[in-house]
Amino acid sequence: NVQGMEFTVQMGMVIDPSDWIYGTAIAKDGSRFYLGCYSGKVYSINAEGAADVVYVIPSTEPVYEIMECGDYLHISTTSQLYVIHTEQRQFIKAIQLHGEESRVSGYVKYHESGFIHVLGDDVTLYDGAGERMGAVSFSKSLKSICVTDGKFVFETASKLYLFE
Repeated sequence: NVQGMEFTVQMGMVIDPSDWIYGTAIAKDGSRFYLGCYSGKVYSINAEGAADVVYVIPSTEPVYEIMECGDYLHISTTSQLYVIHTEQRQFIKAIQLHGEESRVSGYVKYHESGFIHVLGDDVTLYDGAGERMGAVSFSKSLKSICVTDGKFVFETASKLYLFE
């Protein structure tokens, strides 16, 4: 029971029992939730408890994060972020999360209208559709990032940077 909303999840396995659930998410409006599996499948479960859509991403890695971003569904594995248009049920693009040559680990941080991709000391801003909106590189290592109300605060060892 969360802020007056209560739901119960009961699952049974009628598919390959080795396809375990690795990532979950709930829609912002609470109308559905998502189950991301080891196989790369993501089940969209409606309010009646039925899987009304099954997304299959082209990956050998398990799904570990799922996020709704406007009209788009973002499905992340350890190395890729897949962008799918939910209304059209169409794959839009895949974004590499890690540096191939430098072997630098990257990650995604969401904000109101999209996300930022952090790869080492390089930050790229994307909209919800996965379109690149801009980028910035820092000469000092990033310590923390805060995103709120359309503002981005980046902290390095010696400075704070504010972008609007």
